[in-house]
Amino acid sequence: MQTIFPFENKQFRALVSIDSYHYFAGKKGFFEEKILPFMEDNGEVLIGIPGLKDEYSGRAEELLSGWLGEDAHMFKSPKLWRELIGSNDRLESVEIWEMDCFREAWDDWLATDKKFALGDKKYFETIIKPYTCFVGIYIRLKSC
Repeated sequence: MQTIFPFENKQFRALVSIDSYHYFAGKKGFFEEKILPFMEDNGEVLIGIPGLKDEYSGRAEELLSGWLGEDAHMFKSPKLWRELIGSNDRLESVEIWEMDCFREAWDDWLATDKKFALGDKKYFETIIKPYTCFVGIYIRLKSC
């Protein structure tokens, strides 16, 4: 396997990704090809990303393009993330859920005077709150 990463196979015991995985990993096979080879047996992966509530799966661009523009395609439901993570003999378990911290995190963000937070305020009640969520992904690898 050719890769741009200067890491050895099975070099990492854990991987934590917060608010970044959706930018580069939104296609089938990414996890299996680009992450899994570098994870040790019995390793763990924890990912927290913005996403779409399940009932709106497949409608990200339609629902979010006014707020996110071309980036709307990155928002996926927990169900779709499960499909994208895929299955592999090395995976012991894959848990994907809608995280409970949504409202608290948004309240903190919208209370700031940051430029992007001010822009998000006008979309919170009409787009962000009804259609989006935070997606948690926990992957445990088998010990071989």
